[in-house]
Amino acid sequence: MRIDRQDLYALLRARNIPYEETAHPAVWSMEELHALCLPGEERILKNLFLQDDKKRRYYLVAIDGGRTADLKALRRTLESRPLRFADAADLERLLGLLPGQVTPLGALRAPAGTVTVVLDASLRGRTVGVHPLENTATTFLNLDDLAALLEDHGVPSLPIDVVLDPLHDHVQGHQVVAALQHHDVRVLPGGLHILLMHGLHSGEILGDHGLERPAPLLHIPQGPAEDPLVRVRLHKDLDVEHIPHSGV
Repeated sequence: MRIDRQDLYALLRARNIPYEETAHPAVWSMEELHALCLPGEERILKNLFLQDDKKRRYYLVAIDGGRTADLKALRRTLESRPLRFADAADLERLLGLLPGQVTPLGALRAPAGTVTVVLDASLRGRTVGVHPLENTATTFLNLDDLAALLEDHGVPSLPIDVVLDPLHDHVQGHQVVAALQHHDVRVLPGGLHILLMHGLHSGEILGDHGLERPAPLLHIPQGPAEDPLVRVRLHKDLDVEHIPHSGV
């Protein structure tokens, strides 16, 4: 029988693991969670349930809630096949969770050897917030205690230095996302210029300016990072394409 929220708290008490619970309305995204302005929200983790392209290995990756992981770099660290997000059916089958309920504690429900939990090593020793198998509460506990609980129940737990997505950070930092959301093309060219001139080797730009659902991703072909002459042309539908030097 799969453990529930009360079973989880019984496990924590049995191990003398200190924790605090904050109850709240059900939330289905990080945006909804932040809208509640919970105390300690900056400590709440972002959780990604990933699989390789052959659906042979599954990873539950927990990182700082305000950052985005570089999946290509994560793949190299894990020596994995290409990674992508697992579908809702596998999430329910393996963890008994719905999208929006993902938590590293869900791995306690997984069949033995099916899911590896990847924990951001930069958060070791710190108090973090995770859902207690339900998205109507957030439980705060030490990340090291969380890792030990998982290991004691046979769940592989890997503390690794998660490489963050530099493109995402630049996009957020230069207000490109806000420009897309508000159709403000005055901000967009400057933001994209900064992205390309900061020496990114390759990247993906959100192509859906609504950003209310998973957006298609457009690859930007680029030359060597030191080449300062990479340019973009902006179309009315915000697509991005490479322009040869002679075309400017």
